[in-house]
Amino acid sequence: IITLLILFLLLLFLWVKYTPDAGESQEKNCRDYKTTYINSTYTQQGYTHHQCSKCGHAYNDNYKARLVLSTPSIYLYAGRKRITVSWYSVYNASGYQISYKINGRTRTIKTKGHYKTIKRLKPQKKCVVRVRAYKRAGNQTVYSRWSPKKSEEFNKQTEIRLHPEIGEKN
Repeated sequence: IITLLILFLLLLFLWVKYTPDAGESQEKNCRDYKTTYINSTYTQQGYTHHQCSKCGHAYNDNYKARLVLSTPSIYLYAGRKRITVSWYSVYNASGYQISYKINGRTRTIKTKGHYKTIKRLKPQKKCVVRVRAYKRAGNQTVYSRWSPKKSEEFNKQTEIRLHPEIGEKN
């Protein structure tokens, strides 16, 4: 009886040692993973995709952040009854949105260039402007953060200054 008991315990020990746990998956036994690198875009993050060619098990790791557009830095130049807004170009931007506020009324316009003149303004007013870049990615539009707000007062005596990037008069 003691021998049978020892034999039973030995078999039980071997069975527990060499039987995989319920929590273990086949990925420990499969070592034939194909690795694919998915690059980050403006609409989705990048990652590394692994898939086993034997059992089909797949998982992702090494996540990378989405690409983002940088925030444009803006410059304002006041002229007679107009303001010229300019900014440095943002890499990969499809265009820019300009939001300006005069007398509590906000307007938003779009442009593809790197400067825009807002005309037909009344003198003795203050204009607050901000700009952001956007990129069309498929059906979606991705925006950068708004630039810090800049304000400028314009009146009839405002002198005309040259634009630093393009050398044109306001």
